[in-house]
Amino acid sequence: KHCEYDRKILSCTISLLKNIFLTKMNWLKIKAYFIVALGVFIWSSGLPIIDHLLHKWDFLSLATARSIIGGIFLIIISIIISRKIPKKKILKDAGYIGLTTYGFSSICTIIGISYSDPITASILVTLIPVVSAVIDIFISKWMISWKLILAILFSISGGILASLDLNQLKFVFGLGELFVLTSAFLFVLYSRSIARYLTYASQISVLSISTLSGGIGMLMVTIFTRFLGNELSYSFEPEYLIPLLFLGIISMGFSVQFWFYGVKRLGVTQASLLQNLAPVFVMLIMLVLGKSFEVMKVIGGALVILAAVITQIEKKTKNSSKI
Repeated sequence: KHCEYDRKILSCTISLLKNIFLTKMNWLKIKAYFIVALGVFIWSSGLPIIDHLLHKWDFLSLATARSIIGGIFLIIISIIISRKIPKKKILKDAGYIGLTTYGFSSICTIIGISYSDPITASILVTLIPVVSAVIDIFISKWMISWKLILAILFSISGGILASLDLNQLKFVFGLGELFVLTSAFLFVLYSRSIARYLTYASQISVLSISTLSGGIGMLMVTIFTRFLGNELSYSFEPEYLIPLLFLGIISMGFSVQFWFYGVKRLGVTQASLLQNLAPVFVMLIMLVLGKSFEVMKVIGGALVILAAVITQIEKKTKNSSKI
């Protein structure tokens, strides 16, 4: 019996090692995943700063300022690189997409956060890969693979584990949650539109115009709400101005470049799997600042990374020469 048991263990071990050696990774896509993860990290670095700025800024004014600063920075870099002002066509197309998708997505996020339970809202944000996959199915008639379904499930589970607070757990779906879900849909639509319809122009030109136009749209909404009686607050004192510039230029300007680098090479659905790493990165940043270590966020992050790896594992065949 012992010999038979040992043979079974040996057989299972050999089978496992065989499966490992019979797989190969698409390293170009793995590189794209790393760049997307870097973008998520840079974007996440702005979240503690937002918490600091909200002592003097209202959320709507802060979101508007961040987008405008990021857009202006990207336009300056675009002009320096290309040594020319963007043509009217790209101004029109990217401006329209930025205003109608990115701008409205940001506004819906602000409204959603204002009315939603933060835990429920953070869970809904983890559904971005699902939203993108559903759009793929209905628009592109694309059949989702079981491998991608498994990856999405791991990503959502990791995102929920990383953002869930059992002490505040309550499941509510109301107006605020509907706005958060609408924001996720519009963000996916924005990413897909940029990647699909604006391939004739450089990435930085497109992103600079769409980001700035979205910010201008938010500015108009901010001014309109002021006339409706919404009290705006802001401060340009050095202790708030310097973090604000970091938020717009680094956290916003650089992260969006890395995000769309990944979107072009992976597609929105696969790239968005790594967005659920944001709570993990925030925990690591706060850990450096002296906050406590949270095991659940680490486990959640591991599941999200596993989701990305799953999408890039393929079996080798004797006749296959490329992935």
